[in-house]
Amino acid sequence: EYIKKSQSKIVVAGLDYAGKTSLINRLMHDHTYGDLINLEPTIGANIQEFESDNLNLIIWDLGGQKSKKIIAYMSHDNIPEELIDAAGFIPLRLIFSGNDELMDKGADYLPTSTCSFALSTIGLFSVKPNKYRFLDLIDYFIVSNHCVSDICSSEIICKYFDIPRIDFYVPYILSENGLKYYRIELIEFKKKLEEIRGSSISNEDIIKSIEKYNRFRRNISKIKYYDISGSDKLELYQKALLYGPKILELRDFNINNDGQIKIKNKKNVILTGCSIFLGDDLIEIIEEGGGNVIFLDTWVGDVYFSQTLEDNWLDQQKENDPFDILTEMFKKNTYTDHVVPNFLEYKIKKMLQFLLIIVHVRLLSNPS
Repeated sequence: EYIKKSQSKIVVAGLDYAGKTSLINRLMHDHTYGDLINLEPTIGANIQEFESDNLNLIIWDLGGQKSKKIIAYMSHDNIPEELIDAAGFIPLRLIFSGNDELMDKGADYLPTSTCSFALSTIGLFSVKPNKYRFLDLIDYFIVSNHCVSDICSSEIICKYFDIPRIDFYVPYILSENGLKYYRIELIEFKKKLEEIRGSSISNEDIIKSIEKYNRFRRNISKIKYYDISGSDKLELYQKALLYGPKILELRDFNINNDGQIKIKNKKNVILTGCSIFLGDDLIEIIEEGGGNVIFLDTWVGDVYFSQTLEDNWLDQQKENDPFDILTEMFKKNTYTDHVVPNFLEYKIKKMLQFLLIIVHVRLLSNPS
């Protein structure tokens, strides 16, 4: 059937170093396998054409990209992923911690009263390589101080699973001195990334990454307006956190599904506090009980994706120090439940109506 066609296009795609380029050169140029040993892997698209009396083939060899370092961390909204991206590395948020098996495995390292997210994240590493083999690709792990459980579990992962650590600590007080401290941490973090990559990170690259992530977060923040189920919203948030600005599925979703799905005969629920991770069935339980989570006020949800800067302001700052921009982002960050400026001014004075509070397991173990 293929020979009957006057022209055919074949796309060869696969994992990096799978042998796509070698296969094509073997077919097209009759190279021996000895000749193929020193072939450079394809970066981007490599087009090859083959012509015969009955067949005209156009073969696209879609290559990957040069190997990138993967920097993993427990998923909170205080890690400057823009710097990781500007360094040419891949930020990986560990949100694969939603089942009892992982939590039980983590209890081999920390008491069962520890935050379930921390225990489950440790459990991820204790069950590999039988499961979660992709964790072997992690090159560095960020140890940060979002909470005590974050520090303890991150240090355990680095120590017992032999992953080099990068420290990044943030202030708990949004004051002038707190912002100065945060700026110093940003500079030190950049220096560590530069040591790893063996070259400096330009201000231009940092600005580009800031703009890229700002557009990304603004785009994803629209999900809260979609008239779809809470579980569908959560799945989109989770995918966006994992894939970052490169995600394509969400772009199609924005075009094709905005406002198309109607949720009826459900009790609307707002979820705040602890996030829901991959494998956690809490939101399905809510939906099976007749509820629908219309708003996820968590850091695997709107709390993270709402952290954006105005485009006009950002355009005016392009010539300035990018650390000033990142510090301003931190200053405006709602920072979940850990940092609130002038907290006495925002104390609740009166509860108008009490409906229902769902106490997630993490709140029982870490009621911060």
